[in-house]
Amino acid sequence: MSLFGPIPDAAQITPYLGGRSFGVGVAFAVAVLLKSPTTYIAAFIAGAAREIGDVIGELANAVPNMVTIGVEVGLAVVCLFAAYLAFKARRTNQ
Repeated sequence: MSLFGPIPDAAQITPYLGGRSFGVGVAFAVAVLLKSPTTYIAAFIAGAAREIGDVIGELANAVPNMVTIGVEVGLAVVCLFAAYLAFKARRTNQ
């Protein structure tokens, strides 16, 4: 993806992508401020959902980039694992 300007044959970052990333960033900021495992769970699930949506978008391309899909799936797995750890912390704190 091209963040800073047009690069021939490169996908451009759209306002939609920026908006989604901003929204997930706000969710993570709220989780950090509240220091609540429940808000961490919500933020990490939102991050995983964003990555899964990117995989679906990539699969819609005529020739999907398997490296991109692999990275996005890896990031989704990391987010889901972090949500699991936050869930364990939530159960420990109760």
